[in-house]
Amino acid sequence: MFSTLVLLTFFPSSGYAGRSNLPDNLKTLFRSVAMVKPDSKLIAQVMFYSQGIVSAHNLSSKVVNLFKLCQSRMPPQGHYDFSLRALKTLLISAGSLKRKLIEDKVLEEQDIVATETEVLVQIACNNILPKLVADDLLIFTEILDEVFPGSSVKEMEDEKLKGILLEICETLCYVPGDEWIQKILQLEQVLKMRHGVMLVGPTGVGKSSALEVLLQGLEKSDGIKNEIYVIDPKAMDKHTLYGVLDGTTMQWTDGVFTGLLRTILSNQKGEADKRHFIVFDGDVDPEWAENLNSVLDDNKLLTLPSGERLSIPDNLRILLEVDSLAQATPATVSRCGMVWFSEDTLSMPMSANHLFMSLQREDLSNINVGIPQGQTSFLDSIKHFLVPKDEESSSLMTESLLFALGQNHIMKPTRERLITSLKALLSKGITKVIDYDENHPDFPMSGDHLNKFAKHWLMHSLLWSFSGSTPWSDRQAFSDMLLQSTGLTLTGPGTSISDYRVRVDDGEHELWSDSVPRIEIESHKVVSSDVVITTTDTVRHSDVLEAWLTSRKPLILCGPPGMYLRMKVLTNVVLQLLSYTHISLFYRFW
Repeated sequence: MFSTLVLLTFFPSSGYAGRSNLPDNLKTLFRSVAMVKPDSKLIAQVMFYSQGIVSAHNLSSKVVNLFKLCQSRMPPQGHYDFSLRALKTLLISAGSLKRKLIEDKVLEEQDIVATETEVLVQIACNNILPKLVADDLLIFTEILDEVFPGSSVKEMEDEKLKGILLEICETLCYVPGDEWIQKILQLEQVLKMRHGVMLVGPTGVGKSSALEVLLQGLEKSDGIKNEIYVIDPKAMDKHTLYGVLDGTTMQWTDGVFTGLLRTILSNQKGEADKRHFIVFDGDVDPEWAENLNSVLDDNKLLTLPSGERLSIPDNLRILLEVDSLAQATPATVSRCGMVWFSEDTLSMPMSANHLFMSLQREDLSNINVGIPQGQTSFLDSIKHFLVPKDEESSSLMTESLLFALGQNHIMKPTRERLITSLKALLSKGITKVIDYDENHPDFPMSGDHLNKFAKHWLMHSLLWSFSGSTPWSDRQAFSDMLLQSTGLTLTGPGTSISDYRVRVDDGEHELWSDSVPRIEIESHKVVSSDVVITTTDTVRHSDVLEAWLTSRKPLILCGPPGMYLRMKVLTNVVLQLLSYTHISLFYRFW
């Protein structure tokens, strides 16, 4: 009698990313067996019966038809999956919810059937809605009404958790938009159904913030502490991520992921009493993601080359945060729950309000005695330029942001990057007001002086943060738009806001060329390579770089070939201004 059976499963098409073909000499040792398409209806019926669903025969055909219609009518998306794995997750979740609803209740058969139908509709919404793009929501509503007549799409409802989330958003200066809060509740439901979840959507649409708020909400709700570990899988090779086996000594060395997993399993510091979340924040590349397949499916096992097998505990969730699944394989996608964040999840008014509230509550004086009056007055002067009156209206900031996103940038612009740059420059302006008030305690900046400085500094900040990565022609167009929108008039020979700096003493504009220091170089230092000759451009750009570096923001200096020397000069100027001993700057040439 045979006690061992070796089976190989593989995808039939060639060129499957992340996998290699079976060698011919090994193929001859195995017998090929062709698999046919599974009978989804029969599988669903059997699983429904195993979950205690009385009307399994009727509901199995409906749920299978629901998935088929979604797959056929909705345009293909990289994160869509209506395969057997997704169906199985829905079936198991339906059984659990039904048992929860009828617990300690005595129901007639017709009531049980009605409850089961209601449960299935709710679970279908919980399973499918989180992954749908905006255009497919209407299609799903029509499909749901066609399969379950009279049914409607049900949004996530958890009033207790929602109330906690709103409190946390207030604390973190987040604006709790209805759609974003729905995404957080959807994420919570998907985490209950799957131990592997993908957060998919463009950069800056609230994926990380949603996870942060949810974890704080869950911890506040049930008192169970959460531990989150963020890994950038593209910042390391596969051996560093998973570990490596020494071919000579056969000694195994853990990688980052396996080390974390082993620490959680060891339970040396009470890990079993906490919730753990390992987040892979980066592109889903088959080169590393394929090794997670056995971890993400029902096996929940990571098999190491050393032969050791590490199981995934029930208190661990694995999340993959990505902006696109263009390189992901169907095997990886089908094993994960999906939550889609569209660009409309966070509106521009929400981003503007978040920026303003964070500037309001951050003590920029660094002396921890409360928010300085100068900071509050500065923000009050420019509030109507930053924050729209409501979701339907716009402000100068939101209009400028839309204008900038349509311009030609050296790197693809994102809303998050532009707003982050704006916050750094506005913080620099607030710091200037605070310093002025400290140096002039009897006559702090106020009235017309403060209003003029705040408005001019806002124009300066909008220009450099939103169009700093554009060519001069686009920057001039952006300046013209600002001048036209605000009715501001430039005095002097300059034609653009970028030609002027803002004086703190009176809040007026001054040409950058007038602020270039005059220096005298000794004759024997003329040919020295470390001599820095300051020009209008070096003074202008170093002032902007100083603001970003002071806020500890990463920088990329872009320019055509031959610009390295000029960038090096800027680096030296900034080092002299800030008294830094070392700065890492990244240069990019096009």
